[in-house]
Parts: sequence; structure tokens; C-alpha cells
Amino acid sequence: MKKINLFITALVLLSTVACKVDDYQDANPEPLLDGPYIYLNVADANNVASLRANNTLIHYTEFGGTMDIAINIPDSPAGVDSVFISLSEEIGSVSSDIDAFRGNTSGTLNIQYTAPAAEDEDATEFQTITVTVMDKQGKISNARSITTRAVACIPSQNLAGTYNTVMSGNTSEAFDGDNGDGTYSGLESTVSIVINTTGASLYAEHAGSVRISDISFGLYTAQGYGVPSARIGWCGADVSSFLAANNAAAAYSAFDGVINADGTLTITWENIYGDSGTATLTLQVEE
Repeated sequence: MKKINLFITALVLLSTVACKVDDYQDANPEPLLDGPYIYLNVADANNVASLRANNTLIHYTEFGGTMDIAINIPDSPAGVDSVFISLSEEIGSVSSDIDAFRGNTSGTLNIQYTAPAAEDEDATEFQTITVTVMDKQGKISNARSITTRAVACIPSQNLAGTYNTVMSGNTSEAFDGDNGDGTYSGLESTVSIVINTTGASLYAEHAGSVRISDISFGLYTAQGYGVPSARIGWCGADVSSFLAANNAAAAYSAFDGVINADGTLTITWENIYGDSGTATLTLQVEE
């Protein structure tokens, strides 16, 4: 009987200890793992990222086009459970591969934005896409956003920036450094190209509607005149439209240009006075 009593006492003690352990664990649960952290990368295809004049980055795409966005997740120890995507405007649509990615602790979660069709109401509004992900603990990541805008046609590369230019051609007036026979060569200058942020509807802001600070690429300055400026439309690799922005540019009779395979621009122009030029523009690269 004594042994039985001792055995029962031991069981009671073990039960009491177990209950206290359970109570402690309930009151002191395991700490949650770190939550996810994300970055966004936009694929180069079907869009061009370009700086507006106010230095904000916009991803321009064409009406009805698709834009692939990668959500890079370096670490999500508890595993990814959900993705939340919000659109600032009720245009376009978005999808993701969360069903295939769910449970992963790191990697790339892909989403795709489809731009509105040209005939859709408010199709040209700026669209901000904001993304967060939630892990299986319910922890939500930091928010990341990009801004996009649909337009009729985009250039084959971002045009905004500062360019070094070299030009040769004909001059209607002699100037220091010309060839002495009504021609010139190796004329060097610097111009800036910015995205238009104002203007008539034909030249409404988009990546392919730009203002070039000096479309004589240094020739008018060498001749002692004010510089001509213009709004230039680009579609794909080619100049698609020209609109003089001041009186000096109004005298232009021809203006054409192309984006070359190496990223340089070649622009040819002439005016009613007999001046002309072929300029090569090379983007300045910050070191």
C-alpha cells in the first residue's frame, strides 16, 4: 500500500508540473519569426522607365500592354501566405502567381499589370501600384510602389538625360571654328532632354514626348543667336512629330532622328536659312 501511495503521489506531482509547464507556455508563447521584406523590379520589356521634369520615375507602357513586376523576397522565415496589390485608379488589371509561390521562404513572386485599352475611361491617368506580402504568421511586409502610365506609343529607350553632342553640316553664316567654305564639322555641345509635363493634348506627357533644350546643338550659339527649343515626339526608335517651342525653332523646315542600337541618337535637321546638321548625341553617364 505504501508503494501505491508513493506512485500516486508521483503521478500527481508530474501532472502538476506538466500543467504548470503548459500554463507557462500559454503565457509565454514562442516569439514570432521575422516578417518578410520586399523589393520591386520592373522588367525592361513592354515599358520604358523615364524621369519626369520633376525627377519622379514613371514606367510608361502602351495601351493594352502588359508589364511584368518581380517582387523580390530575400527572406520570409515563416513562409509567404498572401500578396496584396492595390491600384490607385480603377483602370487596368493585375494578376500574380501567389498560388504557386505560397509557402516559400525566399525567392521571386511575379505579378503582371495589364494597362487599360485606349478607349477605356481615364486610360491615360497615372496608376500607382502598391504591393505588400503577408507571411503565415500574419506579419505584413513593408509596402513598395511603382507608378505607370499608358500611352499610344513609347520610345525604344528612356530619352531623359544630359547628352554630349558632336555635329557637322552647313552654315549660312561664318563663325569661329567653321571650315571656311560654308560647312562645319566636329562642333561639340551639350543638350538636355526632359519629359514634357505640360502642353496641348497632342503632346501630353509621356516617355515619347520630350523637350530638347537646343535643337541646333550649338550652331546657333556659335553664330551668336538664341537657341531653338522644341517638343519632339518619339515612337519606337524614330522621331514621330515636331512642335517648335520658340520662334527660333519655328524656322526649322526638317527634323528627323533615330535611336541607334548602341543607345546613341542621330538627329538631322535644317532650317529655311540654309543651316543644317547631323548630330550624334551620347548620354552622359554618372561615375
